Amino acid sequence: MEGHTPRCFARSGAGLFAGDNLIPGFPDGDGVQIWLTFDLPDNAVPPIRAMLRSDAMSTSGDPFIDLGEPSAAPVTYDESGPELYELEPVGSAVNCERIGSRGIECDVTASLVDNVEAGGSTAQFRLRYDL
Repeated sequence: MEGHTPRCFARSGAGLFAGDNLIPGFPDGDGVQIWLTFDLPDNAVPPIRAMLRSDAMSTSGDPFIDLGEPSAAPVTYDESGPELYELEPVGSAVNCERIGSRGIECDVTASLVDNVEAGGSTAQFRLRYDL
């Protein structure tokens, strides 16, 4: 159930995109969020540290200045779709850090510990910029 959801129309898509003005057909300033789902094993133990990390980030412009901090928030959903855009998190969002020119990382330890201790079978996150 990974993908992205734009604000400007009722649709979700494959690929992982966050930001705004991603394609010329989007209204100026409308945002896009990333949705991620990870299956947890039946015998999962609370982690000491859990990071969402990518070294394959590509940017156009400077979204870290123009759109503010990217963040990861724990969410719960059953299927991907446009209705997710306004979904409220089930816990606190954490700021993500830019690592070099192509990396990003988010410390999701607290959220994952809570999820495992509650017996969750999946961990789900929404990534988006402040603006």
